[in-house]
Amino acid sequence: MKLKITLLVTSILMIPIGYLLLRSYNLFGVCVGQAILQPGGETECYPTFAELGWILQHAGSYLTFVALLLLATTKRVFNKWKKFAIWFVPFAIIIIMLQPEVPNPFEPLEVGKSVATIWSGTIFLIISASIILFSNLPKYRKK
Repeated sequence: MKLKITLLVTSILMIPIGYLLLRSYNLFGVCVGQAILQPGGETECYPTFAELGWILQHAGSYLTFVALLLLATTKRVFNKWKKFAIWFVPFAIIIIMLQPEVPNPFEPLEVGKSVATIWSGTIFLIISASIILFSNLPKYRKK
C-alpha cells in the first residue's frame, strides 16, 4: 500500500512540476536553451525545459489515473501491473526522446515529441486499465 500511495503522490506532483518547467521563462525568467515567443504572447524555453515540462505534465496526468485505479487492487494485481510498467516506461521514454521536436512530413515514423507523448500515454493507460480490470475478473484470477 505504501508503494501505491508513493506512486499516486509522485504522479500528482509531476503535473505542477511539468507546468512550472514548461512556463519557466514566463514565471522565473530562467531558460536553458532558446526562449521562443509563442502566439498569444507567452514565451517558452526550448528545447530543455519545455520538452521536459510537456512530458512530465502529460505523463503525470496519465499516471495519476492509473495510480487511482491501483489503490483499489490487490498486491497480486499491482505486481502484475508493475512488471508491465517496468518494461513499458523506459521503452516509451526512448521512443519520445528519439522523436524530433517538429516532425518531418516525409518520414512516417517521425510524429514529433508531443504526439509521441500522447500516444504512448494513451497506450499505457489502455494497457494498464486492461491489466487491472481483467486481473480482477474471476475468470482470469489464479486459483
